[in-house]
Amino acid sequence: MPPPDRFRYDGYTIDPADSVVVCRYATGAHGFTERFAFGQGGDWDDPAVMAAVRILYLLAGVSYYKTSAAPLVDLGELETTATERDFLRSFYVNGLGEFAYRNGLDLRGLRVPCRRSATNPTPAGP
Repeated sequence: MPPPDRFRYDGYTIDPADSVVVCRYATGAHGFTERFAFGQGGDWDDPAVMAAVRILYLLAGVSYYKTSAAPLVDLGELETTATERDFLRSFYVNGLGEFAYRNGLDLRGLRVPCRRSATNPTPAGP
C-alpha cells in the first residue's frame, strides 16, 4: 500500500467547562486525536487564549505527521497567513531533521498550502 499523499488538520474543539482542547489530525484512513487538559478557570473567550489554542493546534500536529511523512500538509479550512504557513513548514522541516535523517527522508519539498488566507486568521474551532 502506498503511503498517504497528505497529512490533514481536521479541526479542534474547546470545552471551556472542563478546560480541555481536543485537536484532530488524519493521514490516509487513520485519524488521530490529541487532548490537552488545563487547570480549571481562565477566560476561554480571551483573544490571547484563542490565539494560543490555535498555535497549539498547528504545532501539535507534527507528532502525528511522522506517521506518514506525507509530501503535503493540508490545513483544511483553517485560515492562515503566508507567514504562518512559512513558519509551520520550517517547524516541520527543521524540527524533524533528525527524524528525516534517520529515516532517509528529504522533507525540503514539503508543501503547506491552504484554501483560505487571512491577514487576521480566525480559529478553526467546532
